[in-house]
Amino acid sequence: MNRFMALRRRHPFMDKARVQRMLEHQGLRLSASTVGRILSRAIADGAVPPASLCEGRAKPKRPRKFNGWARRWKYGDKAERPGQLVQIDHMTVSRDGSSIKEFRAICPVSRFMVARAFSRAAAFNAARFLADVAEALHVPLESVQVDGGSDFMAGFEDACRNLGVALRVLPPRRPQWNGCVERANRTARVEFWNLLDCDLTVEAVSKKLLRHEFFHNYQRPHSAIDYRSPNDCLVDYEAAQPQCQMS
Repeated sequence: MNRFMALRRRHPFMDKARVQRMLEHQGLRLSASTVGRILSRAIADGAVPPASLCEGRAKPKRPRKFNGWARRWKYGDKAERPGQLVQIDHMTVSRDGSSIKEFRAICPVSRFMVARAFSRAAAFNAARFLADVAEALHVPLESVQVDGGSDFMAGFEDACRNLGVALRVLPPRRPQWNGCVERANRTARVEFWNLLDCDLTVEAVSKKLLRHEFFHNYQRPHSAIDYRSPNDCLVDYEAAQPQCQMS
C-alpha cells in the first residue's frame, strides 16, 4: 500500500492501468480492478488527489444525476420508424457581443426538424421545447435521445415522464451517436445563421427560424431520404402502413 501511494503521488495523472503496470515492474502484482478500487478509496479519503486536477479542473466532475425516468443509451439503439429516438441538441450562436441558444430536434427516419430559440440553455427551456416537438411532429413522439448536459435533467426529465416519452442519455463525449442532429446543426449554421439579417434577439430570430423550419420540412430536398422533403417522407411512410379493417 505504501508503495502504491508513493507511486500515485509522484504521478497523479496516471490511471489504474498505468499504475498497475508500474507496480508490476516493481515486483508487486495486482489486477487493474484491484488497483482501481484502492485508488477510488484513496481519493475518497483525500489521501491522493484525483487525476482531474492535472487537467486544470479544481474539482473532479460530479456524476450526472437523473430522476429515475432516463435510461442510458445502449450501443445499437436505432430509430426504426418516425417519432422513435428523436435526437435533441442545442447550440450557441454569437454575434456582435450577443448570443442566443437554439434547441433543435431531428427525427432520424424522416429528417423532420423542430427548432426554437431561447435566451439560455436551461432545463425549463428544454422542457418547453419538448412540448413544441411533441406538438409539431405528425407522428407520436415515442422517445428522445440527448447528451448528459444539465439542461436535459431536472425539469426536462420530468417533462418526458409527464408526456410518456422515453428518455435515452448518451455516454459522455460521444456526439457521433447523435449524428443526425449534429449534422443538422452544421447545416443550420450555413443555411440559416450565416444568412440571418436581423438582430440576435429571441423575438426577431424566432420568426425567421419558424420560416426556416417550414422550408426544411416541406420544401428542401434531403439526400438522406432520396431527395424528398421530410413531409413527403412521412406521407410515404403512412401510405405504406397497413390499414385497419373495419369489422
